[in-house]
Amino acid sequence: LFGLGVWVCQMMFLTLMLVSLTVRRFRVGENDNPSDSIVGRFLPSDVNMVTLLTQITALLTYCIFSDSSLSDCVKAVELFPRLGRARGDDDHHPQAIFSCTLRMIQGLLATVVTLLLIITTADVVEIILNFAAVNYISNLDEVAFDLAKAGKYGPRLQEEAGSIETITIPYSLFRAHPHQRHQKSVLLIGTVMFVILGVVIGLQSSNKHWSTRELRVEFRDPTLHKYSGCYEIDPDQEYIKRSVYNSALENSAPAVFAFCDEEKHWVLLQVESDGDNDGGMIQDPCADDKQLIHSAGTDTYDISSSFDEPWFSASGEPIGLYFTEEGEDLKCDSFRYNGRCDTFFNKFEHRFDGGDCCAATCSQTSCGMGGITRAFGVEGKIGNGYPDCKDPDMKAVTILLNSIRSSRDEMFLNVTDDQMEAYARDRGINFQDEDPNPAPFIIDCDEENSLPTSVDNKKVNVLSVYVDDSMVNQKETIMVPDGARCQISVSNGTNFVNAWDDAHIWFVNYTVYHGEGTDIEIVSGDSSKEQSTSFQRIPECYLTRSKSQEVLKDVSPYDPNNVQSKVLAWLVADNFKSGHSQCDDVYLLERATLGFLNFAAPIASASNDTADTLWIDAQQQCGWNNIACDSGSVTSLMLYGLNLTGTIPAVIGLLPGLQQANFGKNHLFGTIPSEVGNLMKLNVFDVDNNALTGTIPKELGNLIKLVELDLDDNKLIGTIPTEFGLMINARELDLVHNQLSGPIPTEIGNLRNIAVLELTANNISGTLPTQLGELTKLQQLKLGNNSFTGSIPNEMKDMTSLSTIDLRENSLTGSIPSEIGLMTNLTEIRLEGNDFTGTIPVEVTSLQQLRILTFDCDMLLEIHQDSESPISFNECEDLKGNCIACRMENNLCRALCSSLW
Repeated sequence: LFGLGVWVCQMMFLTLMLVSLTVRRFRVGENDNPSDSIVGRFLPSDVNMVTLLTQITALLTYCIFSDSSLSDCVKAVELFPRLGRARGDDDHHPQAIFSCTLRMIQGLLATVVTLLLIITTADVVEIILNFAAVNYISNLDEVAFDLAKAGKYGPRLQEEAGSIETITIPYSLFRAHPHQRHQKSVLLIGTVMFVILGVVIGLQSSNKHWSTRELRVEFRDPTLHKYSGCYEIDPDQEYIKRSVYNSALENSAPAVFAFCDEEKHWVLLQVESDGDNDGGMIQDPCADDKQLIHSAGTDTYDISSSFDEPWFSASGEPIGLYFTEEGEDLKCDSFRYNGRCDTFFNKFEHRFDGGDCCAATCSQTSCGMGGITRAFGVEGKIGNGYPDCKDPDMKAVTILLNSIRSSRDEMFLNVTDDQMEAYARDRGINFQDEDPNPAPFIIDCDEENSLPTSVDNKKVNVLSVYVDDSMVNQKETIMVPDGARCQISVSNGTNFVNAWDDAHIWFVNYTVYHGEGTDIEIVSGDSSKEQSTSFQRIPECYLTRSKSQEVLKDVSPYDPNNVQSKVLAWLVADNFKSGHSQCDDVYLLERATLGFLNFAAPIASASNDTADTLWIDAQQQCGWNNIACDSGSVTSLMLYGLNLTGTIPAVIGLLPGLQQANFGKNHLFGTIPSEVGNLMKLNVFDVDNNALTGTIPKELGNLIKLVELDLDDNKLIGTIPTEFGLMINARELDLVHNQLSGPIPTEIGNLRNIAVLELTANNISGTLPTQLGELTKLQQLKLGNNSFTGSIPNEMKDMTSLSTIDLRENSLTGSIPSEIGLMTNLTEIRLEGNDFTGTIPVEVTSLQQLRILTFDCDMLLEIHQDSESPISFNECEDLKGNCIACRMENNLCRALCSSLW
């Protein structure tokens, strides 16, 4: 069993070597043999003379001085028992047969591997190293036996190994002349190996077998286009055992591929034309004056090994090219860059026939000529176009022919009976029965979309066909560059002078759609009204990116009446103009949002109809006058007093970095979008002095960083949202001059940092919440001109920071709390227009900082109870210079003070 284990290891080694040599995907290194035959996949196409001599010498040495592998085969033959000479005491006879069989299998496999290593290797050193490797594997059994005999594997195996040496050789194994079997075995195996080597050498020497016979090369460099095409092997010449390839007759210019031995690379040489593109005998492939391009350095013999390697110009610049492998249909009679779309080349690897298959990429004078054989669903309609355009950079535009009517239709032409009779009499045909002329239908697009529309731009024809009534309700899809500007022209007459009896024509009503379907309409046209219609296809990225952020909101991007379309049109035009609206710009969405804000509320220009209504411009948005940014993201939007007219759109919520938004003193209408509540960094929101309507969005309560909220002087209705209690950082809340109703929410007491609370001139009702007393940092409380009822809560005494309290023009009752005297920072108190009873407490009038105190005249100061006696100047002085006033019968009666109101 021990010996069998050694044999298994040998077989595994040799099998793995055999697989690595013959299976291409496991083979290390590149094989230059272009053949797909079984042996061609792993044998080199040719070798140099030194390698050839080494191969022959290696085989001779292998056979004459039999190494372990060949020796195993010979021993298997020598020791194989002869059945006729077996004796009764030959009890080891079966084991000998089994041992010789295994030895022969291992030896033959090692011999095959040795032969393959010789003929598949083109390097002398590798051949020698391979010999050593195979010899090591074949000698493993001898090494294992010696180790076992020396006791390295234990006493049992040592004893077994020793006994083998003492066993008497059976008579059936004995040979009187052992050298005869040795010589015959070596001669047979050696002959087979040399025959195989001779066949391989013969195939390598012939250029009819393991050489690339034909190849095709395509150049991307326009200066080398004329050298694109097929090249065929020249059977009459080779250079340094490498074939020479002449350009095919169909090629535009003659050239030759040959090998430069000095530089060790393949070269393409320019040669003189002799009528058959035969380059003649190549004297020096290394001649610099003829060299067009050359490959990277290589020692291989077939040109196919350089197909995937870099190629360079004569000056050393990398050259873009690609080869087509032999074995494919090379289509040597077809060429790129000839203006005709060839389906063979209409693939990505061929750059879609060098651009010949699409209008925008074709650069020849014959581009698209006769390319149409089926138009608008009707076979046999000949025209110019590009029906096979597959370039993914091109985008689809679909044209639907809605209706096709004769120009003599009564809806277009009013002809009298006398005229029709005269026509029939003069021309011998009924006026209405005569067949109309087909209408030329032409689509041209700008060659350069990046140029402004004001620049005269060369046109590229995309489609030219003749339209008749057989095409009604049929579609045709064309492929144009993303963002293409195009024009459809449909002839609507047959003469320059339009007379009623002119030869008539088909009038075409059509619609242009974005993409291959009919979901998104771009524009419509009618040749009975206008001969041409212009349109621009919005680049796909603007639609997909905008839709992903819900900017378009399911509206048509081409509707000129909606804001979204205006924004997209501006982005497209702006990108061509400034480059700041590119689709891959990370801040494109913010730029689009600012554009949306502008078009939703443009600058009113009533005084000048031509005035610019945009506050956005072509420069980067962070450089606009009304914008401030931080690290590219918009943080401030200052549109105060710009005379804007329109609405605040919901997309304002797409400015995540916005901290200040000021729309004050404009002419904005509509509602405050709830999406403002998404601006979590917002600290100032000012929309005062506008005409906004609707309720205050409860989502504003999400703005926990909000410091200032100015909604005053609008037409807002509804109640103050209880969610306002969440704006814990608010310092100013101004809702003056709106139409708000309902009570002040008790949650207002959560605004512990608020300094200004102004609710004047609304219709807010209910009692004053006791939670107002929790606003200890409040400085101004203005609740005048509302419908508050009840009394002033005593809890307000805790509002020690208050400087102004305005409660006038409400329906408050009860007495004035003397605790107000504890608000030592009060400078202004306004109480008139309520139903208070009693007198003004002296604690109030004694406030040190008080400068203004107003109240109804039927309410007296505690220090002056006689309502019939006016307050004297000295008494006014006693009140520390306060301005004290009372109102009687809607007129304000004021004391004689140094300053009034």
